[in-house]
Amino acid sequence: MMEQGKPDAVVDLDALQPDDLKRVDCIQSPGLSRTMFNAWGQLLDLSRNARVLDVGCGIGGPARTLVDLFGCRVTGVDASPEYVHAAQAMSQRMAKAAIRERTQFVVGDALALPFEDGAFDVVWTQHVSMCIEDKMALFNEFARVTNEDGQVFVCDVGLPSSKSDGSDVAYPVFWAESPETSFLMSSDEYRQVAQAAGFAQLLTDDLTDLVLMGFEPIAAAMEGKSQVEDLPPLGLHLTLPDPARLFTYSRNHHANLLNESTRVFASVFVKE
Repeated sequence: MMEQGKPDAVVDLDALQPDDLKRVDCIQSPGLSRTMFNAWGQLLDLSRNARVLDVGCGIGGPARTLVDLFGCRVTGVDASPEYVHAAQAMSQRMAKAAIRERTQFVVGDALALPFEDGAFDVVWTQHVSMCIEDKMALFNEFARVTNEDGQVFVCDVGLPSSKSDGSDVAYPVFWAESPETSFLMSSDEYRQVAQAAGFAQLLTDDLTDLVLMGFEPIAAAMEGKSQVEDLPPLGLHLTLPDPARLFTYSRNHHANLLNESTRVFASVFVKE
């Protein structure tokens, strides 16, 4: 079955390719390409035998990308049944058999993961912990479900330094409508929490400039627009309860990065 909106939005819904979903898979931080995923996966030494847990998997974009690049087996977990249903449905429509066969998605709480101790080699999480206040409980769960050589990859929006209190961050944004439901920390504070949970930091990278580059065409396309009718048939707005909120979320997120109120970083931790 083919679906067609505008001329550039023609996809075969029964044999999806990764590029078909890139407009909806990259939630919150544009500019993070497959090249970046490949580099991170190589750093984590992902292989076909690797067992990866994607915490806060959303609609499954990172899980599908990792399987496509490395052939590993990825389990996604998310608190939203709607996201989990969408992730499973989209993955089962992929043309590549490995993606259909080596991804699975379940509903679960990041602070009480529904898995046995040591079930995974790697925990992968993108743009999730900003919504979670108890970071110590989160990393303790990461430590519990990973094996003795377990690794954790975190890509998140955070504060520029531990001295920042976040008071200059504009809301609403993708992960929070107001400061009361946003729990941002600096990358150094993440390192301290991870260490307390038994992990050593292998590296951390500031990805803000890459994300800002990814925002440039989006900001240009949104200039002077505010209606759902102005959006393409396939895009990130389809994942939102109110698609029109995409304009406000994107503009505030972009402004926060430009003003250096927030940063985007990626860190890799390994069990000590």
